[in-house]
Amino acid sequence: FAILREDLELEDPPVYINHEANAITEWEKMYEKLSDYLLEVVLNALNCKDYETAMEALEEKMKVLEEEKKKAEHDIIRLETELGNKPGNKQNK
Repeated sequence: FAILREDLELEDPPVYINHEANAITEWEKMYEKLSDYLLEVVLNALNCKDYETAMEALEEKMKVLEEEKKKAEHDIIRLETELGNKPGNKQNK
């Protein structure tokens, strides 16, 4: 969230947002007044509204990576077992 430099002199300036998926130069007006933004922040805090933070996004990504790792490990074990059972393999002699 941000307030434009030229709006800092205003009594209740608008608040802009830059979504993480957008370029750093892409800002959109999110609130017409700073007081509206601050009211929402306070109300959300009082209601214990949860926000998706960078840490939560990383934790979710880690879960996906752990699942992919387990699947890859399973595939490696399966391939090693298949290769170990091939005719001519030293383990079969």
